[in-house]
Amino acid sequence: MVLYPDVMRRAQAEIDAVVGRDRTPLFSDRDKLPYIEAIVKEVIRWRPVDPLGTVVIFNVWAMNRNPKYFPDAEEFRPERYLDDSGQLAEAIPDTHGHGHFAFGSGRRICPGRDFANQAFFINIATLLWAFDFEKALDNDGQPIIPSRTDCIDEGIMV
Repeated sequence: MVLYPDVMRRAQAEIDAVVGRDRTPLFSDRDKLPYIEAIVKEVIRWRPVDPLGTVVIFNVWAMNRNPKYFPDAEEFRPERYLDDSGQLAEAIPDTHGHGHFAFGSGRRICPGRDFANQAFFINIATLLWAFDFEKALDNDGQPIIPSRTDCIDEGIMV
């Protein structure tokens, strides 16, 4: 969110409109928070925790960067999962409705995908409901801009 403050503000506006400030987001709010759902999808697509896939090895990294489905794939754009009315768009084929390939494809799809999606949804919604994320400052008071590409990728997990 530090790298994409416009995404954070749009998400917070959606949460404020649906949930308000008197309570935290609930799973029952999920259908009314399509932008949060789009952020979940984009987080999982943009930086999959398991870029190689399952024992039948899918190149998830490359599949999630296919320009046919994901133009400007290196950009974090949750809007790619929304239609013109701001609701979740129809998912691309062979993704079981996810719209990305981070959980695999076809019959080899991850059995933990529903748990992961629910955990991402409630955590993202609650964190964005409660906090504004801003860049840390260095010793001179200048903003520290996090890298979009640095990650720990030694092994098969990112």
